[in-house]
Amino acid sequence: MLCYICKNKYGINDVTSMLGLREEDKTIPLKNLTIKTAICWQALLEFLQHTESDVLNAYIVDLTAFCNYIKNFADTQTLCNYIRQLAYDPSMTTDKLQNMYFQSMMQVLLEIAASYYLGDEVGRENLKKVLAEMLACGDLGEGNVKTIMC
Repeated sequence: MLCYICKNKYGINDVTSMLGLREEDKTIPLKNLTIKTAICWQALLEFLQHTESDVLNAYIVDLTAFCNYIKNFADTQTLCNYIRQLAYDPSMTTDKLQNMYFQSMMQVLLEIAASYYLGDEVGRENLKKVLAEMLACGDLGEGNVKTIMC
């Protein structure tokens, strides 16, 4: 479907505009990131990798910056912050739906990270560091852990 939208109905620039992809850093602002926009972003990048690889670099952030994006998402979203706060206040509870929402969005971001070319040594090291920190956080869902381990 995204292939049709990008090729026939709208151009790639229109799709990135609809997603809210910022030109300056090639990401969707975290405050605007939803499951829907994350999935569409992933689909756009996959489409570009398979059909428009010559323009992919214009729409994909470098790996180190994407690692920072994932880290910022994990730090600003509820789960890792919740776990850290729970250590100080055991009376806190998390909403299951909120947890599922976080896990789903993290899954999409991890799948995007998995699609990167890992020839960039600095980016690869940053990715390893971010993934290790996420695993140490202790409450990633099984699907996210599997994605990280593969």
